[in-house]
Amino acid sequence: MNDMDVSGLDRAHLEESLHDAEQRFINSGQNIQKLDQQIKELDILYKRAQRLKKNACRYNIRLKLSVLSGIKMMYFHYNANIRDRINRLRKELYGDEYQLGNHRNQQQI
Repeated sequence: MNDMDVSGLDRAHLEESLHDAEQRFINSGQNIQKLDQQIKELDILYKRAQRLKKNACRYNIRLKLSVLSGIKMMYFHYNANIRDRINRLRKELYGDEYQLGNHRNQQQI
């Protein structure tokens, strides 16, 4: 589909959907970074508890690490789905020439 195939109202809706998807992609990336930081902090605590032989603490920290790692994996999956949606919307709005045309200098997602 190219510029001529998309009516004004449809185009506005697609542009709004694209903007929304890009914001969701950015937000999910930020959340992944926050989760990475929390995982690093817990890993430090885990190693300290291991060194001090605090088995009860190690168990609790390991559970938290497991939960955060699971959440992080869900964010990665969500991020991949959003990235696919962004690519589909861009192709619908701008056609196959999107990467070769005026938008080539924009950061690729």
